[in-house]
Amino acid sequence: MAPLGGFPALECPMKGDSAQGDPALGDPARSGPARAQPAQATSARSVTLLPLLLALLAPLRVDSDVQRILDASTTPATERRTLAAAAADALSADDVLALLDAIEDPDAIVRERIARLLARGDLGARGRRERIARLGGAAAGDAEPAVRAAALESLGAIGGPAASDVLARLVEFGPTRSDRRAAAEALARAPGGRPALLRAVRAALGGARPASATDGRAVAALLPSYGRALVDLERTTDDALAPLVLALRHSDGALRAAAADAVSEALRRLAEVEDRGRAAELLARLERLGLDPSLALYQSARLSLVTDHDPARALEFADRLAALRGMRLRPSARIDAYESQLWLYRGLALRGAARFAMGEFPSAEEAFDRAAAALDAALAERRDLASTSERLAHADLLSQRATLEVFRTLVASASGYEPRRVLLRAREVHRAHLEAQAVAASVRGDALAGFDNLLFSDLAPHALVLSGRGFAERGGLGRRRLVDFAADLGRALAAVAPGELPGFTPLEPPGLDAALRGSLVDPLIDPVRARAYDALRRARVDGLDVVIEEAQALLTLMTRRSIGLIPEEQYRAVEDLRRHRFVLQRMLDDAAPDDRTWVRDLRIPSSAALILAEDLVAEGRPDEALRIARELKRDVEERGISSWWYTLGHDRVIRAQLLVGSALTDAGRGDEAETVVLEAAERIEDLERELVDRGASTAQLETVRQLLATALVSLAVNANVRLGDPAKAEQYYERAYALRRDEFMRALLACYRARAGRGDEARALLRTIRPGPGTWYNLACTHALLGETDRALELLAEELRKNHATEESRARQAEWAAGDPDLASLRGDARFERLVGRD
Repeated sequence: MAPLGGFPALECPMKGDSAQGDPALGDPARSGPARAQPAQATSARSVTLLPLLLALLAPLRVDSDVQRILDASTTPATERRTLAAAAADALSADDVLALLDAIEDPDAIVRERIARLLARGDLGARGRRERIARLGGAAAGDAEPAVRAAALESLGAIGGPAASDVLARLVEFGPTRSDRRAAAEALARAPGGRPALLRAVRAALGGARPASATDGRAVAALLPSYGRALVDLERTTDDALAPLVLALRHSDGALRAAAADAVSEALRRLAEVEDRGRAAELLARLERLGLDPSLALYQSARLSLVTDHDPARALEFADRLAALRGMRLRPSARIDAYESQLWLYRGLALRGAARFAMGEFPSAEEAFDRAAAALDAALAERRDLASTSERLAHADLLSQRATLEVFRTLVASASGYEPRRVLLRAREVHRAHLEAQAVAASVRGDALAGFDNLLFSDLAPHALVLSGRGFAERGGLGRRRLVDFAADLGRALAAVAPGELPGFTPLEPPGLDAALRGSLVDPLIDPVRARAYDALRRARVDGLDVVIEEAQALLTLMTRRSIGLIPEEQYRAVEDLRRHRFVLQRMLDDAAPDDRTWVRDLRIPSSAALILAEDLVAEGRPDEALRIARELKRDVEERGISSWWYTLGHDRVIRAQLLVGSALTDAGRGDEAETVVLEAAERIEDLERELVDRGASTAQLETVRQLLATALVSLAVNANVRLGDPAKAEQYYERAYALRRDEFMRALLACYRARAGRGDEARALLRTIRPGPGTWYNLACTHALLGETDRALELLAEELRKNHATEESRARQAEWAAGDPDLASLRGDARFERLVGRD
């Protein structure tokens, strides 16, 4: 079984950090996860008899409740609503299926609740055909938008071929545009929905229908998943690629943007499976079919850095892109001047990244300076004054400008500039990002953000060079130097933005006078950043006014369409926004001069230190990783977890604890590791209870449950390999698998089934898993347990050759493999001994 370090952590929120603040905000005055309260004392007699009484009465009560929900002629609507809401947790699977007819209840709220109930996870395949038929009918024909939306969401949760086919038809023929878009969103995330998704996109963009008949926003919701699905096909034909090219040329801007995302998703998927040649072939074929040459060159340059680790090749594509869009004419002299400046900026930024990867820091700095000038030319047009959508586009450009400053700070640090100059550049990063955040907040309301938005965006240092495997084999920087550069960058940014990069020890240059030191390390002493903070605080309130006005208009419209009924969900949304705005205004009005809590509330702490710690573990530097993870936990807890980014704050601390547990497992300290990870698991469960109390949605709770699955798998690995307790390991893993069932988890399940002697089940699971970076090791373990030595050795070789960039990392993984009980059958085989370095 893979070591804890081999388990792919759930994706830390990056771009999503800037969305709308914490997803389960509740009351901002609350803090800390609630602990379960002790039950009141009862007598020994009541404790003994109560379970028996409940067991006798429960069936009668449940049957009675089902009948009362179904009997609309005698049970008042308000009571049926209450019973339908309670049914989500109280009813058995058989009783839920008995409520199928209630999806036609006269009351819309009852119908909506039953529609959601029919997707309950424990139903599995039971009544699937009937549930899909009822939900499909409601999604296509119910008079109430809220019922149709609930039915679509449930069809997506059920997934599989039948439900996905229904969703695909509704993408094309749904009653309204909103329904068609909701159907597309449900189909895009439906498990087992790939064939239907492929057909839906081809039907919309395959040329059989006129472009004007295509609902661009609905198809846009499908395209990113379509891009990933194309890669997993055995053969990707030109006919399959043609819809992407058509979408890239479409008149609908949302469709064009989604098509570009689809190309990026396809390339990202190929990067995951290390299929370099196919990625280049895909781009070449798309270009032949009509892909914009600028986009082809841009993606080729990124691909050369991120996947091929070939900076010289990346430089070639970047130079071609800059030359293609780099005409230096007056804006009035060419229609596409604005777009050309943006493409020029991208080409020059990629040139700078390639030069940096090659260790040519002066040339990199020159390219980034020119990229900044091109981006400034685009920003100077002030398109944000034209419309709301242009203001958001302007905020994105400002954010990209801040990202460029991150690269310039990195170059200054790597070049050995004096610390003062490095911090002056780091301060500019912070200032530019505060400005971008304020513009976004003026449109979206409470738009929280943090350094992750910059560090991990597509043209950021971590995405292009720092998170790569190193470039030394192609005449560039080695992995160890890149890890050290990431640490230095984190220290510089931590110095100018206190508390925003927990885990990093801030850079402290000697010899600075007090005034300059203050303006660098304290944003509220720096007059420029102090004004930016003030603008951001006010923009949050102004932007919420806009959002509330739009939400109120939608509520009014829905109320008019639903005579006699109040759209409860939309009503609650408006009320939540009003409370949110009231709290923000009160905080703005009541802030004391010496109170800096509001500064913490505006910015989300970065996960960069966690990424660095993981890289240090991979480099064979576990002591440094442990120190950083522990410092991150301490920094976040000492600063305090804001209610505005409550869930993300706990996420950072929990992931730090899990990383500490992983490092302890690697070091052979199994008992200590179990203690640390059990503490993290308890914290996750506390967080889940708190979010339930705050009324978090199913999707929001799912993120927390996935994190719990990560902790349980860590405990299972530790129990199996370090504690030598396979029974305990299986208990931990079964709990984890109930929460998360992706490809990685199926690979682990196959391993457990093989270990338990259930070979047929293990082989059936193996047929559903595509080998790749996240599954190679556990598939090797599974085949070894099944006695399939040759295949096990092939997969182990893939793991050691492709998943470990340095000798230190490979040696660490080889040492783990040598002692892994799942690979015991390979010991003594000369090929295995060579792989693990014991020949």
